[in-house]
Amino acid sequence: MSDPLVMAGSVADVAGDERWLTPVERERAARFRRDSDRRAFVAAHLLVRHCAAAYLDLPPDRVTLLQHCEVHGPGHGRPYLEQAPELGVSLSHSRDHVCAAVGAGRVGVDCEQIPEGPLDEGLAAQVLAPRERAWVRDNADLIRLWTRKEALIKRGELTLDRLREMDLSPLDPHDTPPPAPDPHDTAPPTPDPHDTTPTGQGPREAAPSGPGSQRTDPAGRQNPHERAASRARAWFTPHGWHLLEWRTEGGVVVSIVTDGPPRYLPIPRLS
Repeated sequence: MSDPLVMAGSVADVAGDERWLTPVERERAARFRRDSDRRAFVAAHLLVRHCAAAYLDLPPDRVTLLQHCEVHGPGHGRPYLEQAPELGVSLSHSRDHVCAAVGAGRVGVDCEQIPEGPLDEGLAAQVLAPRERAWVRDNADLIRLWTRKEALIKRGELTLDRLREMDLSPLDPHDTPPPAPDPHDTAPPTPDPHDTTPTGQGPREAAPSGPGSQRTDPAGRQNPHERAASRARAWFTPHGWHLLEWRTEGGVVVSIVTDGPPRYLPIPRLS
């Protein structure tokens, strides 16, 4: 398998056992003061195992996630898989939402809750390039650009002290949400590598693929997180990245940046 895989959903969607985590991960989880933060951390670390398991055709409890930083030691630095250290891997959590991606090349994911109220001018001053500031109207626009840049940081292409040097204003943050895709069409889009159309001028919708991609609850309603992902848009950007992006009904923005066209999969249910 070569195309990066993406999974996302709520904390409650993620099945698994905390014992799948390494001692270092469990120690980090125990440091959270709020139980909701601890559960989100654990869910994200379980989810990346599900994603890697699907990519590597392994049971999720056989996947080991490691991190090591020369300065801060184990549990810090860019994550990697013990079973396939050459793969890119990334994960993120924001309140009740978690996301993860695994694939060849560099991978970066981020999800962030859109804050209520007027535009956060302090964050805008730290994050936005001058041309981007002219594009941004509200916190929704701001967080879309922030999640994209955070995903680039996780890919190793950007640092916090250079956020204002990365100008993503050609990736128009004002495009409107796409209509829901045809529920009978589960084939994911493959962005044309020769198409450098900027965001907002022709993105393609990215429907989830694979068995059970339209997961429903016992009442027959589609999972709201997967419904949001089914309305995702995929672009091949002028920078040479593949970008997959959506916004949940709860106001969480998800951005995934990969080298190859990403493919969304629903979170598996354990029998």
